[in-house]
Amino acid sequence: ENTVALKAYASALYDQGQTSEALRVYLKLLITISKDREVREGLATILKEPEAMAILDEQLSTAAQSAPAVAFVSNIIKDHGAVKQAAALYLRACELLPTSACYNLNYVHTLEVLNDYEGGFATIKRFCAENRTRAVPFNHKLPEGDNLLYGQDILDVMSTVDLLVPVGPDLITGKVPPRPARLAALTATVAADAADAASVAPTPPSPPSPELTADELDILAIYFTLVKISYIAGALELIRPLVKLIEPVRQGRELHLTTIRNEAAYYCCIMQLLPSHPPLPLPSLRPLYVAGDSHCLPTGWQPITFRGPRILRPMLVTGLKMWHLRPASKFFPKDNFFNVFKSIPAGSDVVLLFGEIDCREGLIVAVEKCRYETIEEGMNTTIDIFIDVLKTLMRERKYKFYIHPVVPVLNETRQVVKSFNKIYRSKVEATPGLHWLDFFESLLTPDGTGFNQSFVLDGTHMSPKYIPQLQRALSVWDT
Repeated sequence: ENTVALKAYASALYDQGQTSEALRVYLKLLITISKDREVREGLATILKEPEAMAILDEQLSTAAQSAPAVAFVSNIIKDHGAVKQAAALYLRACELLPTSACYNLNYVHTLEVLNDYEGGFATIKRFCAENRTRAVPFNHKLPEGDNLLYGQDILDVMSTVDLLVPVGPDLITGKVPPRPARLAALTATVAADAADAASVAPTPPSPPSPELTADELDILAIYFTLVKISYIAGALELIRPLVKLIEPVRQGRELHLTTIRNEAAYYCCIMQLLPSHPPLPLPSLRPLYVAGDSHCLPTGWQPITFRGPRILRPMLVTGLKMWHLRPASKFFPKDNFFNVFKSIPAGSDVVLLFGEIDCREGLIVAVEKCRYETIEEGMNTTIDIFIDVLKTLMRERKYKFYIHPVVPVLNETRQVVKSFNKIYRSKVEATPGLHWLDFFESLLTPDGTGFNQSFVLDGTHMSPKYIPQLQRALSVWDT
């Protein structure tokens, strides 16, 4: 059949309100041209309609009971903005095949887009409970034990606290439940000096184990994501015991070359932030929100003074480019951005730390594709998109925005970042209600060509040692 004609037919059916028939045609097209962007976008658009998910069940029929079929549709519609619907389908796939680490991992990531960290935590806890004896091998044989990380081990750590509520006494006995002996030993050092964070695993005495299977990689990615979720939610007491469990599996493996490189990168960044964490428990201070991509992580849970004592609370928007916020975009980081801001109280002070991914990936590629004649044109367009969104948020939610300069860590993009920040600053200072944080030059070497080595963390992110520079820049607006 003529797929061009079928696409036009499906679109016309939808425009005429014939949702069921349009969905049937799109599903048929999905089988024959599954990578076609128009088909994927059309399917995602239809599934946002209130009755569409029930119609999808009817259309899929027996396939609705097939976890791979359900997950396939979920993955497609998530990328095109139907995030809530994708989460519902991934949940179904997990229920149909609870042993699938892949489906559970994707479901958790979809809940992250919805800013539902408690749901993500609960999903990982359920996965571990249903897969207690599933194991991932250590990378090196150790003198004692079976050299395996079990789901039960992770569950033991998770069971000590709810995600956002510290563990309390049993409601009947009034006593705090005892922790397993192994967990008690692991958590004994939580309040100790965090300087040993990078050496939680013993020196390997023997050759490394074979490469992990795809399933083992997905299980490990779930555990990495648990560390990320715990950090963003402020459950820092979980991170050290989790790191102690995970490190014997991770160390020595080139995970940046695998399908779980993104999960591994977040985990490694958070692990390297451990030595800079304030003592636990965290002080009960008014939050100063820091919304950003992964560069907001180093600010996380650090004390700061701005209109009184505050604590920096990271509000992560994974993988967001400013470009994603343009009106025509349906890519899921845009949903993540607005879901995060729904959770920030109206009228709040918010530091904004976005733009690095645009400088690293988006702008240069856009010029190469002839979307812009010059990179400066791309910068102006990208920043205008972002500021237009900020104007709307200020009007509707009364936020007070403080604009963090794009960080200059990477040698390859530093010149782009410098040019971007120059344009960015001029546009911010010309926009009522936006406040530029003027400390970019302190992040550079005295000659302005390199990155200030005082703030090195992992080669990608800045160390929390730069927080005093942020403090000084904020103090200009502390009135």
